[in-house]
Amino acid sequence: MKIIQGFSYPAKLKNAYLTIGVYDGVHKGHSHVLSTLVKDAVKGNGKSVVVTFHPHPLRVLMPEFAPPHITSTGHKMRLLEQLGIDYCFVINFDTVFSKISPEFFLNDYLIKHFDIKEICVGYDSAFGHEKQGNLDLLISLGKKHNFIVNHIPPLKIDGVIVSSTHIRKLVIAGEFELVELMLGRPYSLFGTVVQGDTIGREIGYPTANIDPHHEAIPPSGVYVVKVFLNTKEYAGILNIGYKPTFKEKNNFIETIEVHILDFNIDIYGKDIEIVFLKKLRDERRFASTKQLIEQIKIDEQNARKIIFANPFKYDCF
Repeated sequence: MKIIQGFSYPAKLKNAYLTIGVYDGVHKGHSHVLSTLVKDAVKGNGKSVVVTFHPHPLRVLMPEFAPPHITSTGHKMRLLEQLGIDYCFVINFDTVFSKISPEFFLNDYLIKHFDIKEICVGYDSAFGHEKQGNLDLLISLGKKHNFIVNHIPPLKIDGVIVSSTHIRKLVIAGEFELVELMLGRPYSLFGTVVQGDTIGREIGYPTANIDPHHEAIPPSGVYVVKVFLNTKEYAGILNIGYKPTFKEKNNFIETIEVHILDFNIDIYGKDIEIVFLKKLRDERRFASTKQLIEQIKIDEQNARKIIFANPFKYDCF
C-alpha cells in the first residue's frame, strides 16, 4: 500500500475507487466497507483508495472531549494494508481544513485529484464543515461527475451497531471477548519502546516500556500477551499500572511495560504491536520485592501455559 501525505501525488489518480473516513479501529463495520471497496476496484480494474485524517478531528475541534484512539495512524496503516487497500492519503486535519465546505472538499480536493469511479461510504459517513456533507450530496455530485455512490448499511452484532465509540468503551472496561467480536481480531496495542526506570531489570525481569501512541488503554493489571516485532512473534507478560510495590519511585505515573519471554535484544526506539490474550490478575502491592518476584514466577508459568494453547503464527527466537 502506498501512503501519501496530503494530496501530494504527482498526477491525477486514474480509475479510483474511494472511501473517506477516520476509520479508527478498522473494525468489522469498517472492514465491510473496505472489503467492498477492494472487491469493486478489482472488478473494475481500478485502484482502492482511502482518504483519512490525522490527527483525529475531535483532537482539533474539541480536544477536551477527544477520545483515545483504538488504533493510532501507524497502526491503522498496517491494518488497511492487510485488507488490500492500494493507496492511503493522510490529510492533515487542522482548524482551517475543518471550515471547508463539503462541496469544496469534493470538487477541489477529491474530483481534482482523482478520476473517481466509485465512492463507498458507511452508514454514518459525514464530511465537510460541521459534517454537512451527507449521502444525498454525494449522490447528487456522483450524477454530475459520473461516479457511483455505494452506501453500506450498519453492521450489527447481537443487535448492537459496531462502532468505534462502543469498542473504545469496551477496551477501557477490559471486555476483550466483546472487543474481539467487534474488531474481528484480538485487541492489540501499538507503540514505541522507550526508556524506563530499569526496575524490571534490577529484579531479573527486564521490561520494555511502551509509549502507546494515544491508543485506548485496558484496565490496570497483569496480562498474557503476544508481541509482534517486525515479522517475529514472541510471548510476553504485560503490566499496566502504577507499580505499587515501588510507588515511592514512580510517583504514581501509570506505565505500560512488557517482559518478553526468552528474549534479550535491545529494542529501544522500535515500534511493536502487543496482542492481549488473557488477564492474569489485578495489579497489587507486595510487602517485599522478594514476594513480587515469587508472584512474577507464577505469572510466567501461567503465561507459558496460555501461550502454549495459542500457537505462534511466525517463528520466534
